[in-house]
Amino acid sequence: MKKLTRNLSLLQKMVTIILTVVIVPILIIGIIATNISKNALRDQSDKSRTAIASQIAGMIDQEMERINQMFLQVATGTAFQEVVKNLELKKGISEKEKAEWNLNRMKYLKVLDKDMQSMTISNRYIRSMSLMFVTGDIIGPSKKLPEGIDDVRKTKGYQKLIDSQDMVWLSAADADMSAGNPYLTVGKFIKSFNYSDTEPVAAVMIELNYDTFRSLLSEIKIGEKDHSYLIAANGGLISSQPYEQLEQIKKEPVFAEVTERAGKTEADSFTMGVNGIRSIVTYNTCDKSGFIYVMVLPEAEVLKGSDAIRNSIMLVGVLFSVLAVFGGLYFSLHMAKDLKAVEKTMFISAQGDLTVTAHTKRTDEIGKVADSFNAMVKNIRMLLTQSKEVSGEVSETAEALLRISDSSSRTAKEISDAINDVAEGAGQQSEEVDRSVGIFRGLAEEIKNAAVSTSVMVSGARDVKNYTTSGIQTAKVLDKKALEVISITAEVVEQISELGKSIAIIGEFTKILNEISEQTKLLSLNASIEAARAGEFGKGFTVVAEEIRRLADQSGQHTKEIETLAGKILSQTKDSTEFVLKANEVIKEQAESAKDSAEYFSKIDEAMTELLENINRISSTIHKIDGDKEVVLNCINNIAAVSEVAAASSQEVSASTQEQLNSLEGLTNMAVTLNHYSKSLEETLKLFKV
Repeated sequence: MKKLTRNLSLLQKMVTIILTVVIVPILIIGIIATNISKNALRDQSDKSRTAIASQIAGMIDQEMERINQMFLQVATGTAFQEVVKNLELKKGISEKEKAEWNLNRMKYLKVLDKDMQSMTISNRYIRSMSLMFVTGDIIGPSKKLPEGIDDVRKTKGYQKLIDSQDMVWLSAADADMSAGNPYLTVGKFIKSFNYSDTEPVAAVMIELNYDTFRSLLSEIKIGEKDHSYLIAANGGLISSQPYEQLEQIKKEPVFAEVTERAGKTEADSFTMGVNGIRSIVTYNTCDKSGFIYVMVLPEAEVLKGSDAIRNSIMLVGVLFSVLAVFGGLYFSLHMAKDLKAVEKTMFISAQGDLTVTAHTKRTDEIGKVADSFNAMVKNIRMLLTQSKEVSGEVSETAEALLRISDSSSRTAKEISDAINDVAEGAGQQSEEVDRSVGIFRGLAEEIKNAAVSTSVMVSGARDVKNYTTSGIQTAKVLDKKALEVISITAEVVEQISELGKSIAIIGEFTKILNEISEQTKLLSLNASIEAARAGEFGKGFTVVAEEIRRLADQSGQHTKEIETLAGKILSQTKDSTEFVLKANEVIKEQAESAKDSAEYFSKIDEAMTELLENINRISSTIHKIDGDKEVVLNCINNIAAVSEVAAASSQEVSASTQEQLNSLEGLTNMAVTLNHYSKSLEETLKLFKV
């Protein structure tokens, strides 16, 4: 269903929904109501027709019972008994008695004939009555014998009636003496005690009145085109239709079907085609007479009430469908107009213009969507304004960081150069001390040989004097350089502290940018949810939400990179601070050592001065100097060791300074990257008009 309606407009969807919700249920209700009414009418009609058929069958049985009573009425009549008494001529009577017998017999036969005529007139269902005696005498209209038969007792009808035990129907072949409709003839034998207790004396044949039965059937009307029929036990048919159509009616297979069904079920109702028309056939068997009453009614007449109900339902359904469609069109057009206005505003905002506002007076869901969109645009506008401000601050901070980084790099380079100079001086000092150790060792040898050559000692003492003067100068220079290194190191520490503060400020800014990015993501998520609720009309809204989410992701990513760089810089700054502090301690120790060296050289200078002043007394004191030479040699060795330590420390400080310089260069590169990201963020924010 979604695939079928995906490309439809809102108006088309509304019309489709109205047609589906209104017309289809009405059609279904109409079909169900029609079927229910058809079944109800059919059941009611079946009950009515069954009841009518049962009543008519009972009425026919009553009439046939009356006809059956006439056989008894004939047999018990006075005239019939008198005829029976005089039925046969007694033997041995005279001619006079024979004449009297014949006269009385004819008289009673005439009286009996009149009585039978009176019975026929009194019952309109009887056309004629005939009485056939065993003697061959006949009373009634059936006096004409069939061709080739000279005695009534030889006819098929007489023989069938004499052999019967009750009223029987005579077929057309049996009723060969009938004067009317041969298949509407019934008969019965009668007895008389005046003739015999066991043997029949006569047979009565009654011809039924077809027109009377036809009139009775014609009066039965339950519909405009219904017809009633009676099927006699001998297969004879009586119709409510004109007699001229009887032969054509007999050809219908419905009567054979009814006869077959009646052999199994006394009463029933079924549907079949009669004379080319689908009809409902109802029959009921007359238990006493042998008739089968048949009623044929066109099915359309029974169901015309349900058809009227169906037509009424369909008319009402069409009327309400038209009203619903027009109402839906009116509502859909107004709603589509407002939705298009909101959609247009969303499309403009999706292009980057966030100054637009969705205007609508509706208070329903469309109005809520417009209000939500306006609120979202307002929030995005505020967010972009804040982002621009923060981006500008980040850009300024990045530039300041870049300047500080450049300044720190230059300072660190100067410190590195100075420390390198110190390292070189320390190396030279170490070499000088090593040479001093060699000289003093040689001096020790010379002291041993002092007695050999005093002049050599004087020369050596002068050399020592010169070397001592150089050592003092070198120690002073070293002390001065150490003080300069300490001062520079303090400045480096202060610059690195300032750099750490700046990086901390950058960290605060990155936190703010992270919070703004998260808020933007939340706003984008809310916008996506609102767009999903709006369905097709939230597509433009979805584009805006997606663009904002992408911008928030980029900002968050850049902010995380800045935060990572700032953290790295801060970590390296801390490491550099620790290295500088350690170098400062080492330099201080070196300064102390240099100071001690200067003092030692001063003492040596004084000693050498005294040595030159008392050169003449060297000989006398040479042994004492020889004893003290080991002490002097140890001192010089200590100075050599201190010089080597100072040189190594200077090299370590130089390496640390170089590492700090590399870190500051990395910080500079990070500052450049931060500045690039802030510029990119500013260019992206310029795409939106707020």
